[in-house]
Order: sequence, then C-alpha cells, then structure tokens
Amino acid sequence: AQTVRELLPYEDVKILVFGYIMPPYFDLILSLDLIATAGSVSYARELSDFALKNNTKIKVHINYDTGMSRVGVETEAEVDEILSLKGLDVLAGYSHFAVSDCLGEKEI
Repeated sequence: AQTVRELLPYEDVKILVFGYIMPPYFDLILSLDLIATAGSVSYARELSDFALKNNTKIKVHINYDTGMSRVGVETEAEVDEILSLKGLDVLAGYSHFAVSDCLGEKEI
C-alpha cells in the first residue's frame, strides 16, 4: 500500500492532520513528517511525551475553540501550557467560526 507521501508529486509538501491520531499511530507522525493538531492540553501532552521518548519534536498546530464547542482549546492558559511542552514544535493555530450560517457582523 502506498503512503500519502508517495502519492504526492512534491517532496516539500506539508500535511496537516485535522483529526485525532490515535497513540498507536504516533510513529507515523514522525516517519511521514506530518503536522498534528493539538486540540487539548491532555492530547498535546501525549504527543510531547512520545516525541521526547523518541528524542525529537512533533510539529503541531493548535486548534482553538471559538464558540462551536466542538474541539479545541478555550483559554490562554491552555495555549500557554501547550506552548511550554518541550516535545512540540508549535507552528501555527487555527479555528472554526463561532457560527457557520451568518452573513453579517450583526449576526455574530
């Protein structure tokens, strides 16, 4: 079976995984050079611990919960804690809109 990396025409393409990667598959984050999503402090700790055990860092984007109450960190303290984890290389962050069906500023 081919990996996603083998199907891509370019070597320098970055792959961000928006979903949850189960711990038994953390080794694929490293071997495929994936960018994981840190949507909670506890999950970020798991990723960091795995990376430190493997003497490396895992690249992550922090997922912010902006009001849809799905996944993501909600407080500055959570962000600070994720940023402090030694096994993570935090590259960026992203969020979902608080509402998805509004057109104007008054509706938000």
